[in-house]
Amino acid sequence: MSVRASSLRQSGKYRFREQAQQVRPHSIKELQQVLDPQSSYPPPFRPMGAGSSSTDCTSSTAGTVVDMTAFTEIINVDAYNDTVTCQAGVRIATLIEELAEHGLELVGSHDLLNRTVGGAVAGGCIGPSIGDDGGFFASQVLSIKLVTPDGKRLEVKNDSQNLLNAFRLSYGMLGIIYQVTMRVRPITPFAATHRRCTVKA
Repeated sequence: MSVRASSLRQSGKYRFREQAQQVRPHSIKELQQVLDPQSSYPPPFRPMGAGSSSTDCTSSTAGTVVDMTAFTEIINVDAYNDTVTCQAGVRIATLIEELAEHGLELVGSHDLLNRTVGGAVAGGCIGPSIGDDGGFFASQVLSIKLVTPDGKRLEVKNDSQNLLNAFRLSYGMLGIIYQVTMRVRPITPFAATHRRCTVKA
């Protein structure tokens, strides 16, 4: 049976799904315990960062939502090799401020600065850039550490390019990322020039 668009109307009612179960681990060991096959937490597991998505994709009426916002440590800023290592719950704005103190910046320009690093790597975070080094936030990742769906720790480095590519934009389906090492760059100043012009018909 077909329905005409003119017969549809906005009811003004919104439906929010109740979370089945949510947990906020504070350590790698706690994260492993959550994902352990013998755990009392029911699968499937859905990792959550800042919850900045425009949809309710971090909600689940079944399984367990794993809130990663307690993983907030910036582990190392290497100004010599232009890299930074941090935990997945670090906010992009916080990371930018820390990098600036070392004369470094992220590659590309990224909005939604409240997003977590883990969410930006596992989800689609795109930023414009002057030059050809912008694009996906995840494209700057050199290595990640994660806990697999069976509760085991795994490190994926840049020398396993195919495997690392699989975890970029994986949306947590292959495991939950808890640490990221990524490429950054020295702060680069730039200038913009504006011109006014008129167009005559």
